[in-house]
Amino acid sequence: GGLGSRAGLRCVVGADGRVRRAKAAAAQAGGRSASDLRGTALDDRFDAGPLASSGEGTVECTRTPTGGPERPVLVSRSALERADATQGTLVCVAQDISERKAAEEKLRRSLEEKEVLLREIHHRVKNNLQVISSLLNAQARDVESPAVEDRFTETQDRIRSMASLLS
Repeated sequence: GGLGSRAGLRCVVGADGRVRRAKAAAAQAGGRSASDLRGTALDDRFDAGPLASSGEGTVECTRTPTGGPERPVLVSRSALERADATQGTLVCVAQDISERKAAEEKLRRSLEEKEVLLREIHHRVKNNLQVISSLLNAQARDVESPAVEDRFTETQDRIRSMASLLS
């Protein structure tokens, strides 16, 4: 299943997009022999052709191996620069990144859970600050000294200021 080894599918692709050479171990990991891969279009092995965009670089796509589930793969392409290489010949390496994708998804879900918890904590703290402000307001009504009443008002203003930071 998958692309097999960590090295993945390694091959040389001509300007026409067809496999010229493939590493035997990588080809067998993909369920084919190296000779079976020769002459086939590399783009036919993936959901979105890794050669669709021209030039060098990497592209993420999906591969469905024979008898196995879809696997996310990262295809790296670089020009073959040898004296006998024709223009447009690429060296391609397709690596199975399903483990990395699963780890990324697990991290994303964990981050979402933490964001929900943080929003809930903010909400609770803000509610508690509003309750405290209301209690101070109720106590301030019973105070006859203007100086003490000012202190209550000042404290309520500070609490409202803290609550506004949680919005």
